[in-house]
Amino acid sequence: GVFYKRYDIKKGRKMPEECMPCQEPDPITGHQPVWVEVALFDKANQYLYSIIHQRIIRYDLKNNAVASINATNWPGDFTEFTFDYTNNRLIYWKGGRDSVYAIPATGGSWVAIGAGAIDRESYGSSSYWNPVTKQAGFYGGYGYNQMKSWIFESALNGWVNLILLLIS
Repeated sequence: GVFYKRYDIKKGRKMPEECMPCQEPDPITGHQPVWVEVALFDKANQYLYSIIHQRIIRYDLKNNAVASINATNWPGDFTEFTFDYTNNRLIYWKGGRDSVYAIPATGGSWVAIGAGAIDRESYGSSSYWNPVTKQAGFYGGYGYNQMKSWIFESALNGWVNLILLLIS
Protein backbone atom coordinates (compact mmCIF):
# COMPACT_ATOMS: atom_id res chain seq x y z
CA GLY A 1 0.00 0.00 0.00
CA VAL A 2 0.89 3.61 -0.40
CA PHE A 3 0.46 6.26 2.27
CA TYR A 4 -0.14 9.92 1.53
CA LYS A 5 0.26 13.04 3.62
CA ARG A 6 -1.69 16.23 3.06
CA TYR A 7 0.24 19.46 2.47
CA ASP A 8 -0.81 22.95 1.45
CA ILE A 9 0.94 24.67 -1.43
CA LYS A 10 0.98 28.41 -0.76
CA LYS A 11 -0.82 30.69 -3.21
CA GLY A 12 1.44 31.65 -6.10
CA ARG A 13 3.82 28.68 -5.72
CA LYS A 14 4.10 26.04 -8.42
CA MET A 15 2.78 22.61 -7.43
CA PRO A 16 5.48 19.89 -7.88
CA GLU A 17 4.46 17.22 -10.40
CA GLU A 18 4.64 14.55 -7.67
CA CYS A 19 1.72 16.19 -5.83
CA MET A 20 -1.94 15.39 -6.40
CA PRO A 21 -4.63 17.99 -5.65
CA CYS A 22 -7.01 16.67 -3.00
CA GLN A 23 -9.59 19.47 -3.16
CA GLU A 24 -10.15 22.93 -4.61
CA PRO A 25 -7.88 25.76 -3.39
CA ASP A 26 -8.99 27.51 -0.20
CA PRO A 27 -11.21 30.46 -1.25
CA ILE A 28 -9.77 32.74 1.47
CA THR A 29 -6.02 31.96 1.49
CA GLY A 30 -5.67 30.54 -2.01
CA HIS A 31 -3.62 27.60 -0.65
CA GLN A 32 -3.91 24.40 -2.71
CA PRO A 33 -4.31 21.23 -0.58
CA VAL A 34 -2.38 18.33 -2.12
CA TRP A 35 -1.48 14.71 -1.39
CA VAL A 36 2.20 13.71 -1.33
CA GLU A 37 3.22 10.06 -1.31
CA VAL A 38 4.85 9.19 2.02
CA ALA A 39 7.24 6.31 1.83
CA LEU A 40 10.65 7.64 2.74
CA PHE A 41 11.10 9.87 5.75
CA ASP A 42 14.32 11.03 7.37
CA LYS A 43 13.06 12.05 10.80
CA ALA A 44 16.41 13.47 11.99
CA ASN A 45 16.68 15.95 9.09
CA GLN A 46 12.94 16.30 8.42
CA TYR A 47 13.37 15.11 4.82
CA LEU A 48 10.65 13.32 2.94
CA TYR A 49 11.83 11.32 -0.09
CA SER A 50 9.93 10.27 -3.17
CA ILE A 51 11.08 8.03 -6.02
CA ILE A 52 9.02 8.16 -9.17
CA HIS A 53 10.03 7.27 -12.75
CA GLN A 54 13.74 7.06 -11.90
CA ARG A 55 13.80 10.44 -10.13
CA ILE A 56 14.61 10.95 -6.46
CA ILE A 57 13.01 14.02 -4.93
CA ARG A 58 13.84 15.25 -1.42
CA TYR A 59 11.34 17.50 0.36
CA ASP A 60 12.98 19.54 3.13
CA LEU A 61 10.07 20.02 5.52
CA LYS A 62 11.97 22.40 7.86
CA ASN A 63 12.90 24.85 5.11
CA ASN A 64 9.99 24.22 2.72
CA ALA A 65 12.40 23.34 -0.10
CA VAL A 66 12.52 20.67 -2.81
CA ALA A 67 15.70 19.15 -4.26
CA SER A 68 16.46 16.53 -6.88
CA ILE A 69 18.98 13.84 -5.83
CA ASN A 70 21.37 12.66 -8.56
CA ALA A 71 21.40 8.91 -9.18
CA THR A 72 23.08 6.67 -11.75
CA ASN A 73 23.00 2.95 -12.57
CA TRP A 74 19.23 2.68 -12.11
CA PRO A 75 18.24 -1.01 -11.87
CA GLY A 76 14.77 -0.26 -13.29
CA ASP A 77 11.65 1.87 -12.88
CA PHE A 78 10.56 0.27 -9.60
CA THR A 79 7.93 1.16 -7.03
CA GLU A 80 9.00 -0.16 -3.61
CA PHE A 81 11.42 1.80 -1.45
CA THR A 82 12.18 2.78 2.11
CA PHE A 83 14.64 4.97 3.99
CA ASP A 84 17.42 3.19 5.88
CA TYR A 85 18.12 5.74 8.60
CA THR A 86 20.71 3.42 10.17
CA ASN A 87 23.01 3.87 7.15
CA ASN A 88 21.50 7.08 5.68
CA ARG A 89 20.58 5.48 2.37
CA LEU A 90 17.57 4.69 0.21
CA ILE A 91 16.59 1.05 -0.36
CA TYR A 92 14.77 0.27 -3.62
CA TRP A 93 13.27 -2.81 -5.28
CA LYS A 94 10.75 -3.78 -7.94
CA GLY A 95 8.25 -5.21 -5.47
CA GLY A 96 7.75 -8.13 -3.16
CA ARG A 97 10.73 -10.47 -3.02
CA ASP A 98 12.70 -8.99 -5.92
CA SER A 99 16.40 -8.00 -5.88
CA VAL A 100 17.25 -5.08 -3.56
CA TYR A 101 19.39 -2.02 -4.32
CA ALA A 102 20.75 0.89 -2.25
CA ILE A 103 22.05 4.41 -2.81
CA PRO A 104 23.37 7.00 -0.31
CA ALA A 105 20.68 9.56 0.60
CA THR A 106 22.97 12.23 -0.86
CA GLY A 107 22.98 10.51 -4.28
CA GLY A 108 25.41 8.41 -6.27
CA SER A 109 25.14 5.04 -7.96
CA TRP A 110 22.65 2.27 -7.15
CA VAL A 111 24.32 -0.96 -5.95
CA ALA A 112 22.81 -4.42 -5.45
CA ILE A 113 22.60 -5.41 -1.75
CA GLY A 114 20.25 -8.40 -1.79
CA ALA A 115 19.20 -11.24 -4.08
CA GLY A 116 15.64 -11.86 -5.18
CA ALA A 117 13.36 -12.93 -7.99
CA ILE A 118 10.18 -11.68 -9.69
CA ASP A 119 7.31 -11.81 -7.20
CA ARG A 120 3.73 -11.92 -8.46
CA GLU A 121 2.24 -12.58 -5.02
CA SER A 122 2.95 -9.31 -3.20
CA TYR A 123 1.36 -6.51 -5.22
CA GLY A 124 0.36 -3.55 -3.05
CA SER A 125 2.49 -4.61 -0.08
CA SER A 126 3.83 -2.00 2.36
CA SER A 127 7.58 -1.51 2.75
CA TYR A 128 9.51 -0.61 5.90
CA TRP A 129 12.98 -0.40 7.46
CA ASN A 130 13.66 -2.58 10.51
CA PRO A 131 16.30 -0.89 12.72
CA VAL A 132 16.74 -4.02 14.85
CA THR A 133 17.61 -6.45 12.04
CA LYS A 134 18.93 -3.62 9.82
CA GLN A 135 16.92 -4.99 6.88
CA ALA A 136 14.32 -3.68 4.48
CA GLY A 137 11.06 -5.54 4.56
CA PHE A 138 7.45 -5.60 3.46
CA TYR A 139 4.17 -6.89 4.79
CA GLY A 140 0.91 -7.88 3.17
CA GLY A 141 0.19 -7.84 -0.51
CA TYR A 142 -2.03 -9.49 -3.08
CA GLY A 143 -1.42 -12.12 -5.74
CA TYR A 144 -2.99 -15.14 -7.39
CA ASN A 145 -6.46 -14.04 -6.15
CA GLN A 146 -5.40 -14.00 -2.48
CA MET A 147 -4.66 -11.32 0.10
CA LYS A 148 -1.41 -12.01 1.95
CA SER A 149 -0.70 -11.40 5.63
CA TRP A 150 2.94 -12.35 5.51
CA ILE A 151 6.05 -10.39 6.51
CA PHE A 152 9.33 -10.69 4.61
CA GLU A 153 12.73 -9.12 5.18
CA SER A 154 15.62 -8.89 2.76
CA ALA A 155 18.88 -10.76 3.36
CA LEU A 156 22.01 -11.09 1.22
CA ASN A 157 20.87 -14.42 -0.23
CA GLY A 158 17.17 -13.58 -0.64
CA TRP A 159 14.04 -12.82 1.36
CA VAL A 160 13.15 -14.43 4.70
CA ASN A 161 9.52 -15.05 5.74
CA LEU A 162 9.36 -13.78 9.33
CA ILE A 163 5.97 -15.33 10.03
CA LEU A 164 7.40 -18.80 9.45
CA LEU A 165 10.31 -17.98 11.80
CA LEU A 166 7.89 -16.85 14.50
CA ILE A 167 5.80 -20.05 14.20
CA SER A 168 8.70 -22.51 14.26
